[in-house]
Amino acid sequence: MSWTHAKPLNNFQHTNTSPQKYSNPVHKPIEIYVFIDPFCSECWSLQPYLLKLYLEYGHLFTFRTILSCHLKVLNESHIEQNHKSSYPTNMYSWIPLAIKAAELQGKNAGKNFLRQLQEYYFLRKMDVIDKQLIIQCAEDANLDVQEFKNDICSATTSKALQCDLAIIKEMEVQSTPTFVFFNQAAVDEQGIKVSGIYSYDIYVSILEEMMHTDIDPVEKPSLEDFLAHYKIAGTKELSIIYDWSIADTLRQLKKLQMMQKVKCIPDCYDDVWKYIKEERKTQSALTD
Repeated sequence: MSWTHAKPLNNFQHTNTSPQKYSNPVHKPIEIYVFIDPFCSECWSLQPYLLKLYLEYGHLFTFRTILSCHLKVLNESHIEQNHKSSYPTNMYSWIPLAIKAAELQGKNAGKNFLRQLQEYYFLRKMDVIDKQLIIQCAEDANLDVQEFKNDICSATTSKALQCDLAIIKEMEVQSTPTFVFFNQAAVDEQGIKVSGIYSYDIYVSILEEMMHTDIDPVEKPSLEDFLAHYKIAGTKELSIIYDWSIADTLRQLKKLQMMQKVKCIPDCYDDVWKYIKEERKTQSALTD
């Protein structure tokens, strides 16, 4: 389904599954389970909307990323088989294990590692994901690389991946991307399951339905602060996040380019921009 075609809210599926089995209540009332395949093009095209939602309404919710992979060999028996040796021999099983290993260093660490991995694949067109590139992504995400390497083969990582598989089964997720929204302050309420890609206003409407009130967005950080935090982004991605036309987005980026704060990366799909000014403080809105 194209992200440009939204369906009415009453077409969404409600689920009786409670999130409390898998997570503890937090101060933010809404928890969103995001089921993705890291290398699904539809999941990647959803990323600008997720970032925009997080920047504008992140004070209301937390994300939990679940690997609902159509990556080959992703099942419990293969995970157990791979852990009989020091490292998985099949790269497709290495990837989800690497993502879960990164998450062991914290939610933000896992999120940053996943974004780095997707940037190499979708923006830089590195369509062969090998061990060396995975380690590079860990370095780019500022992980403890040695700990990351050790964790890939740990029983804890294997159990975390198996937990994702159990959640997928219990919530009956059949496709990616899929969202499941829960209001943790109202444990008796059903969650809302959303499969496919919809227009941005639909996701805001779901948050309002879960909150039982109208909600207002907070101000987004400046473009420079966004790039200082995320390091790299595409023109189209930024135009969606900031509600600018492509022409206006390029105009703003070229201003930063003239100030030698960003550079355009050649040989990428779309125009991709990298932040090059180091040691700049980012706004607190960009951190959990």
